[in-house]
Amino acid sequence: MENWKEQYNQLECEWKKYYKDDFAEVYKYLLEDNISIDEAIIKIGANYNAEDISNLKRCDEILAQGTKLVMDNSEELINEGNAIMYDLILALSNEKIKKTLFFENLKKEDESFDDLFMSNNYKCEYGLYTYYRKLKEHKLDVFLGTEDFKNIIETLNKVCIFIKENNQHPIKIQNQLIELITLYIGMRLEYHLIIVLQGLIEWTEKIYENNNEPEKENAFELHTWILKQATRLYYSYYLSCSNQIENDFDVFFFSTMIGRYIKEHSDEYSIEAIENIIDDNNIPKIDKTLIRKIYNKCNNNQWNSIPIDDFIRLLNCDNSRTLSIKKDEFNRTKVVFKNIANSIKDKGSRKKWIEFIKKEVFNNVDFMKATLRTDTSCEGYSQIDINFSSFIADLGVSPNK
Repeated sequence: MENWKEQYNQLECEWKKYYKDDFAEVYKYLLEDNISIDEAIIKIGANYNAEDISNLKRCDEILAQGTKLVMDNSEELINEGNAIMYDLILALSNEKIKKTLFFENLKKEDESFDDLFMSNNYKCEYGLYTYYRKLKEHKLDVFLGTEDFKNIIETLNKVCIFIKENNQHPIKIQNQLIELITLYIGMRLEYHLIIVLQGLIEWTEKIYENNNEPEKENAFELHTWILKQATRLYYSYYLSCSNQIENDFDVFFFSTMIGRYIKEHSDEYSIEAIENIIDDNNIPKIDKTLIRKIYNKCNNNQWNSIPIDDFIRLLNCDNSRTLSIKKDEFNRTKVVFKNIANSIKDKGSRKKWIEFIKKEVFNNVDFMKATLRTDTSCEGYSQIDINFSSFIADLGVSPNK
């Protein structure tokens, strides 16, 4: 029996026999609206003869067969030495379709530059079980079916392993992810791609948080690059579902940070503005040692106990996490967050982070003017504040100007 690559290459040859460039306009509507070929032809006003229509329908059958072959062997998508050219899929990724899907600038770069960057490996010690449980809680295994669900997890696993083994070669990683994105877009597998990218976002976020300088900078750049690609795909999906929750996948989609942000701000900002805000400010550069100090001291003291991961996500501007401040600890909590803000060196990131915390944690109360009441000559003097001031001083954060 022929192996799957040989079968795929045979489909490639047949595809080239039937496909012509102006079919891309039809596929534009097939990809966007999930309508039939006949409906798409009517929509674009094409004057196809019977042979053209027959060829177009055969192309669609070939695409479905090729998609199944690739998905059934998805673990090989990211393997090195893969000789398949994927012309069948890439034929759908011309500029017109890419613009529709917000990927017009998604281009591979020269991997030879990787050898010039002097990049060090960073630790990739986190697994995928937590993300798997989240997907199960959203019933995506049922929504997609067991086989597709497992294929997605296998693909995500292979991508993570590839990143782990090649993280000193950032362009090589980006190019592999570009190939994956292009293939999934071409195969009309937006559900699958969003789940894979969301898994990478959450996985690389943990990696960033748990590496030290200078390695964490490389992890941060990879994370923000993935965020940028995901934002465009999520925005495209948001437009296609018209902000309606119709199935379990939509519930999952709007539970993600990007999904929520697009839903809340799509009327205010263009995709470019949303992309820049998420790209630049999703993870303020807050030192993880500072976070640990604050969490260890204040959790269950200044505020009711929350898991460390939830606290970090709140600091990363995830408004699905909340902080329940204890009675009489409001002012000390404001001082703590004021110090976190002052630790963020980039002015633009700091400003947006302050706006988020002011709204989500302090109910629009300005926390940046807070001070401890340690002056014994003033009303409101507190011995607790005097004791707490030594902790604040030990944080070593200098006020920003």
